[in-house]
Amino acid sequence: MVLFPCESKAQLRLFKKKSQAVKATRELEKRRVKAGQNSNSFNPLQPMGGSRNTQRDDFIWSDGTAYITARGNGNLSVATPSRLGIRSGYELQSLLGADYWVPNVMLKKGWQAKTWWWASRHGIYSAFPGLEWAQKRAFQSVVDSTTVIPPTLTLRNELMVSRPFFNALNCNSKTPYLVLSAAVAADYGLSFKKNELVQIREHIVGSRYPALTGNGLLVTMRLQADANLTDALFIRGNLKYLMGEMRYNAFEHEARVEYLFSSRASVSGGYIFSVGKYASSTLGVLPFIDICFYFGRKAHVSNRLFEQPMF
Repeated sequence: MVLFPCESKAQLRLFKKKSQAVKATRELEKRRVKAGQNSNSFNPLQPMGGSRNTQRDDFIWSDGTAYITARGNGNLSVATPSRLGIRSGYELQSLLGADYWVPNVMLKKGWQAKTWWWASRHGIYSAFPGLEWAQKRAFQSVVDSTTVIPPTLTLRNELMVSRPFFNALNCNSKTPYLVLSAAVAADYGLSFKKNELVQIREHIVGSRYPALTGNGLLVTMRLQADANLTDALFIRGNLKYLMGEMRYNAFEHEARVEYLFSSRASVSGGYIFSVGKYASSTLGVLPFIDICFYFGRKAHVSNRLFEQPMF
């Protein structure tokens, strides 16, 4: 009889604590739903098992921005440059899909990462193997069958600036929702023998005639935008104006949509729209599909900002 009231009181306290815990859980779930973070929704970037998320959060920064991939991070792509962070503020790039025809390698250096991000990109490539390949397959609009193709080498230097925009409603946001970039590049093609190559009459490659054939200077001016529609969906686009030692200047517009179907892989599709007097038509469209595999971990702030103060 003495124990009964004590046991009853203890049970009442236990039920009360359990009721408060259930109520707190329900309130937390309601707040998540209101914030658009419903725990039942599927997010391909969300780690399983409630573990700490160390996956990369820099997907919005494409190769054409002034962002430098952190050391050990990178991606493998076919239709867009592959990247590898080699040390703080330095990144290697190569367009692997073109390496068979135009072997290429580029080094990207970050200079500043404050309100405006600045970087430069320096590269070397040669279209000599691709020109020989085109001649053997009788692509007369690229190179004539009787032309002697000289060994060529092209040097590339580019300066780029980016302006990221962050969500003003989230003071802790480290990932921008929009990145605007501008760049100017100078490619100089060198020829090591007498050069008889003439203007290429095809879109895209014809717009890069001086650089690809070793016939002097090509200047490219670019405006670009990268934006995320959701955590896993990105849209990217740029405008290019190409001019130099060629008969006609050219204009290009590129757009693509990239979807991250996991935290390590994405698929994207898009097109390049070209305007130039290099073929039977002054307009050309090149559609493309790309698969990208990402590797590495979420970068520390010091690595992502080239170890320079933010303010």
